[in-house]
This record gives sequence, structure tokens and C-alpha cells, in this order.
Amino acid sequence: QETASTLVALSILEAAAESVSLAGWESLAKVTERNVPKMDAQGIAHTLDALSKLESVSSMISSGCWLRLAEATEHRSRGFSPHHIATVLSALVNLDAAATAVSTEGWVRLAATAQRHTRTMDAPHVAIALSALAELHAAAKPISPAGWLRWAAATDREASRMDAGAIANTLNALSRLDLASRTRCPLVWKNLATAVERTAPLMSASQVSTTLRALSELHDVASLLSQTGWQKLTST
Repeated sequence: QETASTLVALSILEAAAESVSLAGWESLAKVTERNVPKMDAQGIAHTLDALSKLESVSSMISSGCWLRLAEATEHRSRGFSPHHIATVLSALVNLDAAATAVSTEGWVRLAATAQRHTRTMDAPHVAIALSALAELHAAAKPISPAGWLRWAAATDREASRMDAGAIANTLNALSRLDLASRTRCPLVWKNLATAVERTAPLMSASQVSTTLRALSELHDVASLLSQTGWQKLTST
């Protein structure tokens, strides 16, 4: 796991990453390629997450390594925790080479793993995973109506614990996934509307814009906002 830990650290420590030479990045890319077969679920998740943030090293990863990373992701998917699967899906949004290398069956496995964890995912991971599913058509496609009901239930359960950013991102994802037409869960919309009103005063200008755009598509949520809620949202 040392390679994954190094990549994660460099993705966080900007000053350290800036001090790495071209030869250093090339060496890290080679070490990453060599260690893929040894990585467990956590190592795969951390490596993909770091590579999605470190273009200096991800640009040096070979097509063969992306394929091996994709295969390892598929094979380790059942061992992913809620944190791991949310992290992996989010990373794949920003790693075209890795996402392209995932097989159709691999996407089915990843979608099934994410769905299995919906009952225990916390608010940040629900928001992250839904945002990723909105971007990754191949991951969203295998999800059944019953699966979307589980995502709706997770959203309902965690809405009260989401911060302003998570609410804005979740609404944006739900509008893009068209969850309203996939399932009918009035309680989800009520809890989301309540969460919008709660977090509106804390939203940045960008988050307000994202929320308003999403609400223009999510009529069931918008219809439940009170006049005070709209005032909070539009006066932020």
C-alpha cells in the first residue's frame, strides 16, 4: 500500500507535489504499474483517487496499466467499503482512460456494490456517489427500478445530515439522473426541500446557482419549498 499512500499524500500536499521532478513522476508511474497486481480494495480506491488529482503522474500511465487498474477495480469491487466505492466512482469521472477500460460486466459489478452499500452510506458519500452516477452513464445504466428506490431511500435518510455543498450536488445529480421518473418517493422530496431551506443561508453563489438550476428540473422538490425557503435561497 506504500505506492497508494505516497500518491495520496502528494495529491494533498501541493508544495510537495510541485517539488517532484519529471524523473520522479516517471518513477512513480512505473512503480504504480508494477504494484497494481498487489493492491487490495483500499489500495485500488486510493490509487485511482490520487491519479484523478495528479495529472503529472496519470499522464504517464500506459494504456496497459489503465487496463490492469480497471480489471483490478472490477475484481476488488466486492471488497469496497461505502467510502471506497464512492471514491472509485468519483475518480473514474475524471479518469477517462480508466473508465474506458472498465468492461460492461465491470460497470454492473460497481453499480451492484454501490447499491449494496446504500443502506450504510453517510451523507457525503451518498452525495459523491450520486454525482458520479450522473456523470457515468455506464454505471447508472445497470441500476434497476428497485435499485433506484434504494438510492432514493438513502437520499431520504441522509438529507438532514447533508451540508450546503452536498445538497447542491445531490439535487444536481438527481435532476440529471431523472430520479423523479424512475421512482415515486414523496418523502424524499419533502426531506430534500427541508434540507434546501436549512442550508440555503450557507450556500455559496455557485451552490445557489446549481441548486436553482436543479430545482427547475425537480418540480416535486420545488413545489414543497415555502416562501421563506425561496427567500433564503434567492437572497444568499
